[in-house]
Amino acid sequence: MKRIIFGAGGHGKVVLDILKTNDVEITGFLDDDESKHQTTFQNYPVLGGLKYCQSNKSILGKKFQGIVALGTNRTRWFVFDQLKKIGMIPVNAIHPKTVIATDVTVGQGNMIVAGVVINTGSQIGNNIIINTSCSIDHDNILEDHTQICPGAHLAGEVTIKENAFIGTGAIINPGVTIGANSVIGSGSVVLEDVPDDVVAVGNPVKIIKHLNEKTDS
Repeated sequence: MKRIIFGAGGHGKVVLDILKTNDVEITGFLDDDESKHQTTFQNYPVLGGLKYCQSNKSILGKKFQGIVALGTNRTRWFVFDQLKKIGMIPVNAIHPKTVIATDVTVGQGNMIVAGVVINTGSQIGNNIIINTSCSIDHDNILEDHTQICPGAHLAGEVTIKENAFIGTGAIINPGVTIGANSVIGSGSVVLEDVPDDVVAVGNPVKIIKHLNEKTDS
């Protein structure tokens, strides 16, 4: 079965390294940047983009394994759903130098990078990025398409709703819920719940923007 990474960029390099560390063989990359098509990235071919694969399904076959390595939540969500429609079986890229409690549930298509700690009782959804050296304490819930940036720390019983984005080095206090599509700025400290569709920054965080529609985090 063919195995692909969608995204011939920085996140793609990280995912490739994780999969190679786990002795997973990669067929190549996909990317919507047409200038990359029929070139190589990290010594692997860039086979085409999403539209090309949708109209030429034989390039990957009826079933293939893959992961979407894109940093923008909304775009990653869209590509993830579209690739599943044409046969992708989502796989996880979990670095061996992570600590994940035995009762943690992990969905599909997730990128979990070196140095991450996920403690007991936590639930990790699908198509999520948990980046370098994050800590996810006990009984957290990370819903689909969320992103936790490097060095962020989530205390116990935190909920990150669908498509939310937690910036680098942010700290989330126990029991806090971050609303769907919301963005928490880098270095922020969150003491109380944050509603859906806002940008919040600072210590403690203050809402600086209300988003009229789902955000490209």
